[in-house]
Amino acid sequence: MHNRHLVDLVRDQHPLTMPPNGTVAGACAAMHRRRVGAMLVVDKDHHLLGIFTGRDALRCLAEHANPGAMPLHAAMSARWSIGGWMRKAASSKRCASHAINPGHWLDKPAILQDPQCMSMTEASNPPDAVIAELLRRRPRVALVGASDKPNRPSFGVMRFLLEHGFDVVPVNPLLAGGLIQGQRVVAGLAEAGPLDMVDVFRRSEDAGGVVEAAAQLGARAVWLQLGVIDEAAATAARGQGLLIIQDRCPAIEWPRLQLSDSV
Repeated sequence: MHNRHLVDLVRDQHPLTMPPNGTVAGACAAMHRRRVGAMLVVDKDHHLLGIFTGRDALRCLAEHANPGAMPLHAAMSARWSIGGWMRKAASSKRCASHAINPGHWLDKPAILQDPQCMSMTEASNPPDAVIAELLRRRPRVALVGASDKPNRPSFGVMRFLLEHGFDVVPVNPLLAGGLIQGQRVVAGLAEAGPLDMVDVFRRSEDAGGVVEAAAQLGARAVWLQLGVIDEAAATAARGQGLLIIQDRCPAIEWPRLQLSDSV
């Protein structure tokens, strides 16, 4: 079946589409607005070129200095080309019901809206103007879950923040006392003070404890990274006057909001 027919097949489901020269920041913003975990990348004739997913965004964070500005044709990994994506979907226990035979076409595009497959679910967040103002003032950042491995998303985001004039304190008890990108690592938030913004690279189920500790230690803002959502913790934090952002990444929000690199 021709790729265009695949787009026609799912058109009544209103899938997200974007041209290959669209940016990672634009794609992530669109997926957040529609609360989906993937989008179809198509050319001007609606031929399907591939799939861009939240996982691709995470990979870009780890591998590129300015991931948000990357065009989608450079950001899509080979495994999410249309053939590879269908094979992946058909072989996945969670997603098998969303595809017909490997190498064929979708029975329905439900996989595009499956948060288990794509790690993208709805999260409550402040307006763009509030997020932009937070980033524009370049708060001092305690980065929880910092890694010294260049292939980890936390390493890429830390590099991005440092390059854009942020003061970053890496937090990781296993690496305490060492250096990551020239910055001294501390064991916990108590040693990272004074706290301003806490950037959290932890699983959603572990985020609540970090948010609570940040509030108790006087942080002004907490930022939960892509795929990290804890609405109960977010509600409690707002009740204590904290600004909290979930399921976003500052390295992607910066170009999406067209913020200036000048201090």
